[in-house]
Amino acid sequence: MVPVGFCQLPEVKKRLVYVRGTYSGVDEYWSFSPHWPSNHADKACWGTTKVELTLPDTLQVPTDMQAKFDSTHQSYPNHYLIVDAVGRYEDNQPGGYGHVGHNKAQFVVAKLVQVRLVTVSRKGRILVD
Repeated sequence: MVPVGFCQLPEVKKRLVYVRGTYSGVDEYWSFSPHWPSNHADKACWGTTKVELTLPDTLQVPTDMQAKFDSTHQSYPNHYLIVDAVGRYEDNQPGGYGHVGHNKAQFVVAKLVQVRLVTVSRKGRILVD
């Protein structure tokens, strides 16, 4: 499967694709957004394109990856995730996705390929796997 850039997601609606993004948020407001340092083409939509990262109940999330999601949710000022996933982009729900429709689209994950935990400290970013 060929990776697509985050900015290309609206062009490949409902097709199974591989994408890398940043998962971050505050309280109930979480989004999956471009990780543009890994793909300079994504710089064009960085900061404006945010989607709900949907992990279906049927998805088997490995324990180590779930621990990274849990850590990020519990300490969101200091953590975010870089997520590589296979899934489908959707934007057909008029009310949006996530808490009070905060995100206007969603990426429904079929497979988590890699989840990397990033800790933000006063000295900068530290990648923690």
